[in-house]
Amino acid sequence: MTAPGLRLPAAAPRDTPPYELRTPAWRTAFAVVLASAMGVSVYSIPALAVLSGLLIDDLGIDRSQFGLVVTAVAVSNAACAQVAGRLVDRVGGRRVLLGVFALTVVSAALLAVAPSFWALLALAALAGAPNGASNPATNKVIAEYVPAGRRGGVVGTKQSGVQAGMFLTGVVLPPVALATSWRWSLLLVSAVSVLGLLAAWRLVPAGDRAAVRRAGRAAERPGRLPSAVRWLAAYSSLMGFGGAAVTSFLPLYAHEDLGWSLPAAGAATAAIGLVGMAARIVLGPRMERMGHVALPLAVIAVGSAASVAGLLLAARTPWLVWPAVVVAGLTVATWNAFTMLAAISAGSEQVGRSTGVLVLGFMGGYASSPVLFGTSVEVTGSYLTGWVVCGAVFLAAAGLMLLWRRVVAARP
Repeated sequence: MTAPGLRLPAAAPRDTPPYELRTPAWRTAFAVVLASAMGVSVYSIPALAVLSGLLIDDLGIDRSQFGLVVTAVAVSNAACAQVAGRLVDRVGGRRVLLGVFALTVVSAALLAVAPSFWALLALAALAGAPNGASNPATNKVIAEYVPAGRRGGVVGTKQSGVQAGMFLTGVVLPPVALATSWRWSLLLVSAVSVLGLLAAWRLVPAGDRAAVRRAGRAAERPGRLPSAVRWLAAYSSLMGFGGAAVTSFLPLYAHEDLGWSLPAAGAATAAIGLVGMAARIVLGPRMERMGHVALPLAVIAVGSAASVAGLLLAARTPWLVWPAVVVAGLTVATWNAFTMLAAISAGSEQVGRSTGVLVLGFMGGYASSPVLFGTSVEVTGSYLTGWVVCGAVFLAAAGLMLLWRRVVAARP
């Protein structure tokens, strides 16, 4: 699945045993730890989404303020992705990966004690930090340690961690919050992250110090990133815009417009995560064999638009939520695995920067969507405008990928 201008480097030499000589059990545990980093670090937006009803009531905020909180997470995510992207190219993936777990522990615990909207807003910015660093860190670890030809499966598994986190967030947090409070549910996230930190410390190889130093010196003289990264960053921005609306407002939409209970609304978000997790794991080993990435990404964007159309029609035909959720799991929740594999293909010395640019594009779109979507609901009293705009943005993303494919085909 190598895009033009991207190459798959051989794994760097290590002091630790090569990946191919590790046991299947160890390789599975290694991939699960990376998936766990993705799952816990991204907790903030899905957790805020499924707890939105309780947060709005407890802190006395409105939907536009809630959208602003999600935007704060997204802006922080984008900024931290840039910092982390350059940092991992200098110090290696393992150190930043451990920092991802540690920041998740701290940020979730602090969010749990937020006394007001303004405190929640400030702490939401902190919660975006591990989210922004998780992709550069995990991509760098894979580029450093996993050889070409085996990366697709590892990337698919580790990206499925995002969806696993969404699924568990939707299934576990609402019942815990109703039985105790939304604060205790966030403390649970913090406790789980401690376990992830210990597992990463134990399992992720420290790597060849000399190789890390050489990569760090090369990162101080960065070259031009491949043009494919810019195409994928633009696509990520559009998909992030639409995806933010689906993940942030689906539970509130189901609760308010469709009359679902809080646990049932959370289950819809959980279903997207479950389907997306399975899709990423199944597609992972095949991604490196799919050829140019533009066509599958265009198909995914069209499917994303179809899922939004289903949500829109569910206002009149409620059962359409479930097929829409399944399609969203197959599309809205899977495209990022393709772009992350492309970032790893940039070469081990540029993985961090390439990933940071893609995450910046993604979170740029993600940051702008929730506050606009929430404001449109407040102004119009309906979710119609927001869903229509999101569907149009997904179709624009499909058009962009088809244009890129045409540009590549036209090259001699």
